[in-house]
Amino acid sequence: MHELDLIPPDYRAGLRLKRRLVYGLAAAVISVLLLLLAALLLSRHNDHLEHRIFTLQQQHNDLRYRQNQLQELNKTRAALHRELRFLEGLRSGVAVAELLDAVDKALGDHPVWFQDWNFRRASSLVDKPPGTSTQGYFILVRPEDSPATRQEALKLDIHMTVHGQAADHVALSHFLRQLSGQPQIADVRLSRTSLRRYTSGEVLDFELTARLNPDEAP
Repeated sequence: MHELDLIPPDYRAGLRLKRRLVYGLAAAVISVLLLLLAALLLSRHNDHLEHRIFTLQQQHNDLRYRQNQLQELNKTRAALHRELRFLEGLRSGVAVAELLDAVDKALGDHPVWFQDWNFRRASSLVDKPPGTSTQGYFILVRPEDSPATRQEALKLDIHMTVHGQAADHVALSHFLRQLSGQPQIADVRLSRTSLRRYTSGEVLDFELTARLNPDEAP
């Protein structure tokens, strides 16, 4: 006895076509999801690479800025050595070596650097009572035939003017406090500050004037 197939061939072919369509649609959806996932991963990887490139570019800019600063500092150092040799020849009042040591102590580890450093001397005649120290003075001895018995001294007021830069106000404030506390320094005045912007950051330009203490001469 034979079994009768009551499903029409056209219906059976339609079912097979539907299954193929469902399988094809599922494969297409899976392919689209995989493509989206791959695009997302590539986008995140690209963002990471761009961030890395930006960081490396910033580091390169910082390195160039520091190299330029180092060159400027080397030029300043050479100029200061020339001034040191000159000032040692014109030594009076505070010893140059002691002054540099005082400035070095005031700088400490804070990011403050000098761009220009000038000295100015002003003099005035004063009476020198007997027994007073001559440190910071040039003593002018009166002629022996003069009836006056007192001595006159040429008092020297030595000022230094510094143009420089600091990383921020905190570093500059620390430097000013430390410099004011050095025995070789009689008075410190901050003349000017201004903010200077570079591609790699900001620095604080400043100008200060300090009056040296002649009584701290060696």
